[in-house]
Amino acid sequence: MRPFVLLLALSILAGLPGCKSYEPASGAARSVPPGSYPPPLIPVAETPPAPHYAAPRPSVGGPIKPGDTLELFVEEDDSFNGTYPVREQGDVIIRSVGRVQVAGLSLASAGNRLQTELESRHLKKATVLLDRIGRAPVDSVALSPAPAPAASPQINIYLNGRVNRPGQHRLSLPKTGQLGVYEAILSTGGFANFADTGRAHLLRKDSEGRRTKIPLDLAGVEKGTAADPPIGDGDIVVIPEKVFGF
Repeated sequence: MRPFVLLLALSILAGLPGCKSYEPASGAARSVPPGSYPPPLIPVAETPPAPHYAAPRPSVGGPIKPGDTLELFVEEDDSFNGTYPVREQGDVIIRSVGRVQVAGLSLASAGNRLQTELESRHLKKATVLLDRIGRAPVDSVALSPAPAPAASPQINIYLNGRVNRPGQHRLSLPKTGQLGVYEAILSTGGFANFADTGRAHLLRKDSEGRRTKIPLDLAGVEKGTAADPPIGDGDIVVIPEKVFGF
């Protein structure tokens, strides 16, 4: 009789809410043996095609001169933003400001002059960014552009938890082609207070798009007893908060 009663009680408990066995969500990160961790995804730098003829290019620096085209950005009032040709008289005409002489000045000096004009007439404070996007024609034989250097590969990473700047970050890889997790966190603002670097982990997709949870020994990296593991494109780094016992 007792075995029957026991089996009946277990059957009733199994049917009650909250007594079901835990099943991980379909999108949950999986755990695999350390030797089976997926490698970091490192994009390859794109090398631009070499031109048929590469001759020395005229310097892109030097003072502003008539025929140049300047691009103006004013953080406090975007109505002043736009491109402005440097006229034959050596000035640019800014809306509501008028003529501003810029020929013969460097970009920095011209930006300071525009800032002074805006602050004296319209804005209490003007944050001015000035760039040259077009040069006056060079009186010489047309030259082919010099080969552009290969762009550094860039990766998108995601930081979560006890870091100063959580969220998505786009980072350029160094010449070695690898960037460590610890190094990436420091370059994006560092750890926040109470960061538990000993319990950090990383979520990385494998070739089938599944997330794999990879433990990180960032405390060992801090102490110099562990190597800084490389981070890859699309990696999610999770830094938990320290738990204090009382």
